[in-house]
Amino acid sequence: MGLERALTMALDDQDEEVGRSLLARRKGLVNGVYTVVVDATVPRGMEDAVVRDLETIGGRFSWYGAAFGWMARLLLGRLVGERLRRRRPAAVVPGALVDWWRIARVGSGELVLRSVGWFPGDAWLGYRVGQGALHQVAAFRPLGIPGFLYWKLLAPVHRVAFARMARHRVPSAPGRSTR
Repeated sequence: MGLERALTMALDDQDEEVGRSLLARRKGLVNGVYTVVVDATVPRGMEDAVVRDLETIGGRFSWYGAAFGWMARLLLGRLVGERLRRRRPAAVVPGALVDWWRIARVGSGELVLRSVGWFPGDAWLGYRVGQGALHQVAAFRPLGIPGFLYWKLLAPVHRVAFARMARHRVPSAPGRSTR
């Protein structure tokens, strides 16, 4: 087997492993994949509403929280040739496209997404609801120097954005009263 084929196979294996183990990953850099973990408290009696909210993903920037930031990310991508689109799947099932993600896994209180067509690298975003918490994990595998620079330069933005995304899921849950 040649070097190119061996590298492709190794990256494909890593892709599958990250998608499978995403919600169990620890924060930090492991085997070339950066991971950010955020937990948000789910008020008693709200877990089912948060799970139902995960099923409403897609089609609008506001679902992710910080809509302006996601619009800016979409525009940044367009500058480098990405053609990311907002879309809402007919059903939240594995393989369905939702915005700039492909649904990798759906389970009881779980949702794992895999990026589609991001220029700086490969990304995963996952949610698990249970035991009074929303567990959110974001992972990124940079593609070369541009991907590394993208992740490192935006690290402060990512910390804020991912924390905000996790907190946003809970108050956005259908049926929750707002003040």
